[in-house]
Amino acid sequence: MPVTLQALLAERRFRLRLATPAGELPDEALSVPISWVHSSDLEDPTPFLDAGHLLLTDGTQFPVEQTAPEFYEQYAQRLVDRGIRGLGFATQVVHGHLPDAVRQACRRMRLPLFEVPERIPFIAIIQHVAEANAAEQNARMSWLLTAQRAIARAARRPDSLPAILGELERQLDSWVALFDAAGEPVHLPNLRSAPARSLPALRREVQASLARDVQGLWRIENEELAVTFQTIGRRGSMRGVLAIGRGDPLDIASNELVGSVIGFASVALDHHRSLDAARGSLRSAVLELLLQGSPEAAARVARPVWGSLPGGTVHLVSALSAVPPEGESHRPRHPVRGLEGLVMPGASARRRFHAVLDGEVVVVCVPDELPQVLDLLRRHEVVAGISGPVPAQHCAQALREARRAREWAAQHGRESAFIDEFARAGVLGMIPDADARLFAGRLLSPLRETGRKDGAELLETARVWLKHECAWNAAAAELGLHRHSLRNRIDALGRLLELDLGTIAGRFQLWAALQAADEE
Repeated sequence: MPVTLQALLAERRFRLRLATPAGELPDEALSVPISWVHSSDLEDPTPFLDAGHLLLTDGTQFPVEQTAPEFYEQYAQRLVDRGIRGLGFATQVVHGHLPDAVRQACRRMRLPLFEVPERIPFIAIIQHVAEANAAEQNARMSWLLTAQRAIARAARRPDSLPAILGELERQLDSWVALFDAAGEPVHLPNLRSAPARSLPALRREVQASLARDVQGLWRIENEELAVTFQTIGRRGSMRGVLAIGRGDPLDIASNELVGSVIGFASVALDHHRSLDAARGSLRSAVLELLLQGSPEAAARVARPVWGSLPGGTVHLVSALSAVPPEGESHRPRHPVRGLEGLVMPGASARRRFHAVLDGEVVVVCVPDELPQVLDLLRRHEVVAGISGPVPAQHCAQALREARRAREWAAQHGRESAFIDEFARAGVLGMIPDADARLFAGRLLSPLRETGRKDGAELLETARVWLKHECAWNAAAAELGLHRHSLRNRIDALGRLLELDLGTIAGRFQLWAALQAADEE
């Protein structure tokens, strides 16, 4: 164990006495490791000290005669600001006893102060700490070599990635979580799970790090997390992030071990990426069989790997990334990894299947699984379309529906849409909002460009006439006009807009333009 001030005070041969009340010191002030012991009688020794050092002095810098309290307080404050673990004051050398001004200054600054009595040589204390720390470093190096050999053995196993991370968990006595390049957790067997309540915060931290695209190791300690993170990969080619959950920071040996694991994990991730690519190709082939109306053949291919496929009545979901591909920080993501994580245990429990076709994620699922799939998709930057329920042998028709619903959702700025919503939108729903407004603006522009004072009146006349399905008497009655006056207005509007409002086609164009104009 590293030497602490508490352990040093307990060393009987030094007969050290704590002069600052322990209850007034910061938490763990006596239990943090001491990295080195230095002796100095300078008024300001801090340029020669580092955080974690312990300082010994015989008080030559403190005059025996009375000195202003500010002198001692400034001295103690400098030590605290430098991160010094404590101050050892030798008595019966320059001072016969511990000066009260020093005692009070250290107490106010909450700096541990202890008395070194009876001319105990400083060199003995320095050697004791140096030898103990050297022994601790040797022990940690021995542990590191043993741990690295265990990691190397795990790397030779067929299930190398979970074996490596499982060994890291055992060596560090911590949970370990792996996140992929999209910031999603990689589900591996036989690993401790990160606390479920911490997963949202873990995912946010990992995804923010991947967006920055910077290599490194960092630690987060707050109410939600006490976790060390290490990126995997290089800038511009991040492969993921390793998260290690433990209450205290990693020491040098532990960091070295994590570095070894990162190297092995990178190789294992490449291997898993190759397997994922092969599985992805097989998924695509199974989906193609479903789309060709051959569910029996698709089931035979899928059964050895994924078990049974969704059967009976199913929905198809089509999803594409909503993130523009430009720029490293805007790389498109699709939720394949997340869907894999939703797999239920057991081959007979497969109630959803997914595959990727040219960047499009296609999901086949039974109706009661649809809410879970949509909830997952909402957590990714995708636009999704959902087909109506169809027999499994009609997947091709369902995929056409899902794609059209997805296109409609994208045109209207929505995250997802069902095919029924698209159908209820009618013919105008097939036209993107921006295009519809452009069409309306161009068609109705003569009413604005000619400066006609009756433009608004003509538009209102047209709205009422169309509302009454072009029935002259009913529209004229609502407008308070004679039906011949109404005809004259409609004829004038038709000539102005170059529309034959005596035909269904002309009337439909006018109705569509008014609908789009009303939605602006």
